Amino acid sequence: MKVLPYGLEKLSLETGGSFSNRSLSSDTDRILRSETANNIVYMLEKAVSNGTGKKAKFPNWEIAGKTGTTQDARDAWFIGFTSEYIAGVWMGYDNNEPLIGVTGGGLPAEIWSLIMNKIHADIKPQPLPKNKRKLALFPNIIDSEYQPQISQKGAGFIDKLLLTIFGEE
Repeated sequence: MKVLPYGLEKLSLETGGSFSNRSLSSDTDRILRSETANNIVYMLEKAVSNGTGKKAKFPNWEIAGKTGTTQDARDAWFIGFTSEYIAGVWMGYDNNEPLIGVTGGGLPAEIWSLIMNKIHADIKPQPLPKNKRKLALFPNIIDSEYQPQISQKGAGFIDKLLLTIFGEE
């Protein structure tokens, strides 16, 4: 759904109570098919459960997200979500100086996990909305007879691969 974005500059829970979400307005527009969105969630969940985002995990929750480290490690970030919240952690210097030993799957993912674990402390875990199938079950992705022509430097390969995975629109 396409909704008007908003941000929080400060979140204080002096009473120990929970933060209430803003409800979605009724004038939203669907911008992705549900199946497409669920496939994306599935892939992002695998990036956390089996990939570079492993340090973002915390107990009892399904988490999806993406790590990032820019050229020369000048920025490192992790952006992730549960069924309840989405948040991002960015690390870098204002003067564009490279970070030493920091990648998006390291310290940013760890900080994200610590913060999100506290935010989710009193919430009953809910699963992410994702397709439960394995990538190998996408039609013909593993057994595809398509072989890109190396001499064409992969021309059209991505388009053909996406059509093989997701089918025509």
